Amino acid sequence: MERSSNHRKRGKGPRKQNRNPVLPKPFQITDYSIRHNSQMRFICGSNFNGEISYQNLLDCFLFAATAIAPYQVFTGVKVRSVEVWVQPSPVSVTPNIASVTFNGAANQIAGDQRLHTAVSIGQQAGYIRAIPSRGSNAAAFQISNANGCFQIICQTGTIIGVNCTYVQDLNGLAVAAQAASVGATVGALYTRGLDGLPVATSKLLPININDI
Repeated sequence: MERSSNHRKRGKGPRKQNRNPVLPKPFQITDYSIRHNSQMRFICGSNFNGEISYQNLLDCFLFAATAIAPYQVFTGVKVRSVEVWVQPSPVSVTPNIASVTFNGAANQIAGDQRLHTAVSIGQQAGYIRAIPSRGSNAAAFQISNANGCFQIICQTGTIIGVNCTYVQDLNGLAVAAQAASVGATVGALYTRGLDGLPVATSKLLPININDI
């Protein structure tokens, strides 16, 4: 097939450059916070029946601004799971029991109201792994407040594991701990009892070295 006489070959010179190039925009920053997943362990030093608040959970990680004034390291917390190992007891003695319930309520939103319980039988330790329902308060980030996150009932010697995600949003002031410290080293990081109390008075003691 013959080419038309009007057809012209395209030049092979350099293409014309865009004199006004569009610069790429800065990429979006979707999260400027600091997040930390933590698995904590506590031992029940005395029979306990009470609620663990979000302030208690945030008091688990403190830094000492002064010798008597500790502050929370993180600004928010959510619970992934709570584990409990019930200490075995002799068959002739009343079995040890434990329970966990995400029953805290705030702003008309309650926990899942499910009771998780376990009993030790002889040398067989009881075990609980409780996970808060999706959409409940405990499963969403909460700031420091006195609202109950979960209730726990346990006896002396019970081991408690709390798996949380902490967040520091780098916005605003740090929150003071529930109770003052005594003789803390300024600038040091500390842990506390799961009930938010110093180790001298706490019933749920952290299995840790640096605590106040």
